[in-house]
Amino acid sequence: MPSAESVSRPLLNEVTRLFERSDSLELFVPQDTGTFAVDPALLEKIFALIDDTTNTLGELGDRLDAAAPEDLSEAAAGDGDVAQANLSPREVADLAFVARAELTDLRRLLQAAVDRRNAWKIAAEADRALHRVPRSLIPIEAALRHWLGEDPIERRSFDLDDALEIRRQYARLWLEAHRLGDVDSVEVRDRLRHFADLLAMLRRNAIYPYLRIDDRYELRQLQKRILGYLDDDGADAETGRRMWQDLVGFVSLLMQISRREELREHDRLLVARTLRSIAKPLGPGPTGDDPLDASVTAALRDLASLEPSLDEILVRSTPQPAAAFVGPLGRLRDRMARR
Repeated sequence: MPSAESVSRPLLNEVTRLFERSDSLELFVPQDTGTFAVDPALLEKIFALIDDTTNTLGELGDRLDAAAPEDLSEAAAGDGDVAQANLSPREVADLAFVARAELTDLRRLLQAAVDRRNAWKIAAEADRALHRVPRSLIPIEAALRHWLGEDPIERRSFDLDDALEIRRQYARLWLEAHRLGDVDSVEVRDRLRHFADLLAMLRRNAIYPYLRIDDRYELRQLQKRILGYLDDDGADAETGRRMWQDLVGFVSLLMQISRREELREHDRLLVARTLRSIAKPLGPGPTGDDPLDASVTAALRDLASLEPSLDEILVRSTPQPAAAFVGPLGRLRDRMARR
């Protein structure tokens, strides 16, 4: 029967090499000029990275199936500082299977973009693949190191500060769209013109080049549609209303950034700290009628779209008492605990 060392060591070495290769590849599109092209040599390296990662994930499943679970569990040491280190061999094999399927699909989409010679879609799909490769390897590396009795390595698939700022910009769009609500035929042009200005401001923001390229592509296309409508004096109001509905749906999709694991952990801590601060006496005779601190309210706005009862408070333009947040934050805490 294969030993833990013979199963885990070669795979860990290969995973480490894949991380190094992933870190060496950078796809950066600083401006939306519409005239850029992805370097063919870089594209070839990205395809090779996807293929080699897919093959390694397949080999991982085969080797874990051949190894006895007790051989690996006996080699485990420490308290499992990284949550994924406590995964069983079967769970790791399942993770590898899912990641392999996702990477296979990403490769198909990237190849389709290449075949169509669409530079923006090539960049977007290549960017998605470069993000997905390390994310697929992080829990597997942690488990392999744990089985070998080695300390975990802290890795992140993206920068937390950048992710928070990007979500902050998305949340502003989401809140503005939902504060305005449904639109009628009289005001549709003004609404769309207002959002065209907001999108232009986002594209001038310093964080914009760090948005995922597929998000930038969709933002760019939406802005073009809105500007085209506004430039057409003969465009009817119903077309504008449908465009507004598309816009609201799009900013809701952008808020799916909150599903990223690093942001979910940040959000759990934010909700817990806020609930504790509301419950903590502020002096003699504390009252829930006092408004929540402005900086805390601003931080909570980034949680838009996660809990409907919290959204009802966040979209209001006037300060709300601290007590009003207790129930919605409690429901959000419970919702996050079930994920």
